[in-house]
Amino acid sequence: STAAFNALLKTLEEPPPHVKFIFATTEIRKVPITVLSRCQRFDLKRLDAVNLAAHLGRVAANEGAKVSEEGLALIARAAEGSVRDGLSILDQAIVQTMDGEEVTGAAVRDMLGLGDRARLLDAFEKAISGNAPEALAEVKDQIHAGADPAVILKDLMDVCADVSVAQATGGEFQSAGPAEWTERTLAMAQKLTAAQASRYWQILLSGFNDLQTAPDTATALNMIILRLAAAANLPSPEEAARMIAEKGGAPGKPEQHGMAPSSAGGLESFAQIVAYLGEHREVNLQVELERYVRPGPVRYGYFSCELEEQAPNDLLARLKAFLERDTGDDWVVEQIRTDAETMRQTEIRTREELFAAAASHPAVADALKSIPGITIVDVTEPPTSDGNVIDLNSRRTA
Repeated sequence: STAAFNALLKTLEEPPPHVKFIFATTEIRKVPITVLSRCQRFDLKRLDAVNLAAHLGRVAANEGAKVSEEGLALIARAAEGSVRDGLSILDQAIVQTMDGEEVTGAAVRDMLGLGDRARLLDAFEKAISGNAPEALAEVKDQIHAGADPAVILKDLMDVCADVSVAQATGGEFQSAGPAEWTERTLAMAQKLTAAQASRYWQILLSGFNDLQTAPDTATALNMIILRLAAAANLPSPEEAARMIAEKGGAPGKPEQHGMAPSSAGGLESFAQIVAYLGEHREVNLQVELERYVRPGPVRYGYFSCELEEQAPNDLLARLKAFLERDTGDDWVVEQIRTDAETMRQTEIRTREELFAAAASHPAVADALKSIPGITIVDVTEPPTSDGNVIDLNSRRTA
């Protein structure tokens, strides 16, 4: 109370020489400034999950209790950086375990209503790969095992945040828990761009807000998983910008889908089919073919390829349905073994070769050596005009 603080203030102003006052509080804002100004203040920082798990492990060892590495990691995450909360949860876990038995990750999950971290990694990986059925099945199993949908969503947000941090820090990233968690997080970080990871985070964050007001949290969580899976099949912001630039930014004309349109007769190659998809505004399917399909023999009515591991399970089924609906003819679409590259891999390799060729040119090589911080940002064909053009071979300006 205010009166009690005023009485304390008198003692602080004229403290007895044999008395030392130590105050500890989690509500520092409620302490009057007149009291704070007469104290030395030390803010106890929260521990990160890795260090907190290590500390809890040492405490458990001193107490003669056996706690698994996964169990310690789960307790550290649940404590959210608070050593006091972590010790309290650890104490509960030890008490609920029979004498001499190890406190397992499963026991901690059951006690706290958490999801299985390894399976949550599975669910997130399947969702961002566009595999909605398996991602939903993983989440459903977690809920049936007793996990709270809100806790599952929060854990998925933690996974997404870890992926973004792993992208920024690379090999320095370390997850609190088994080494497998760190390895899988780093693997996902390498598959995604920073823009994609940011998009998934925004979906999860928006979903978390929706979950607070949803009448059925399990149903809301399923819808969030479906949003993640749908976003996986969308082009990245960079790809969308490139496609708009290639189209000149002009709005497309509505397509009249009829039986066997005249342009369909030219579907004799993989490149023609990809272009045909773009003309008919099938952007998702077009991007998926460029990114995940290694083409084999292709002719009108027949399409063969090998799929990348990350390809959606229903990719070829959707392609077949589109071709048959749009051309009015039957199509055979099958998988084969091939050494061909995807269009995206070919594009990246070609660009790297162009950059290497440009860097090896004597004039460019001299510039790279003599000008600090200079880099090659793009390689383009020279304009076909009579304007000012630098002839690198003779180093003359025409």
